[in-house]
Amino acid sequence: MTLSTRTLAFRLATLATGLVAATAATGCTDLPMPPELALPQILGVRAANPALPAGERTELDVLLGGPAGIIEADSVEWEVVGVDATAPGIGTIEIEDERVFYVAPDEVTDLELATVQVTVTSGDRILEAVKGIAVGTPVATDNPSITELIVDGTAVEPGSRLEMVVEEVASLDLNVAPDPGDDADYAWYSNVAEIDLFRRIPSELVANEEPGEGILIAVYRDGLGGIDWTSIELAVTP
Repeated sequence: MTLSTRTLAFRLATLATGLVAATAATGCTDLPMPPELALPQILGVRAANPALPAGERTELDVLLGGPAGIIEADSVEWEVVGVDATAPGIGTIEIEDERVFYVAPDEVTDLELATVQVTVTSGDRILEAVKGIAVGTPVATDNPSITELIVDGTAVEPGSRLEMVVEEVASLDLNVAPDPGDDADYAWYSNVAEIDLFRRIPSELVANEEPGEGILIAVYRDGLGGIDWTSIELAVTP
């Protein structure tokens, strides 16, 4: 890794860390046991390029989960906001053929943080989250990838179906690329199982006491603004 790349990574991590408080402040805090998906909640907000040069754009999307697993929102609205009440937002939102893009300003004086807020309506719930996008990098960066979701030591293909008997316990792990750094963050969610250590890897999955069909979702953040997620079907049998 060159010095310039190392310096850039440090600054991206610093920007991403500075946004954590804003994310927590605008997120919904009244959810009982978030990993159980008892109510609709925003699980992740993604920019196709978490950092990009001035004048370029990146596509946005949001992951919404709830009792039915991954769900479609009734409505989704995006806007550029300031990092705090005293800071104006930079850039704009552009919609093209139902796809949503963040468009960076043509010029920035230094590496700056753009903050995009998404407001999601699901039934009678209105949810908000923010996404930080670094503007002013020499080239656009990519999101990390979850390369393997591992249950009890065996890799499970995304979208495949896993069966567990009621109250069965299974270990959970992830492999990601590039290799995770110290600021990497993980989250697990399921509507048919309990995951007490839902912000850790390795972790543990405990199937519900009642049979049911549901989902297991994994979300990975690299600490540099990048994010990836994957899911499998999870069936709890008698």
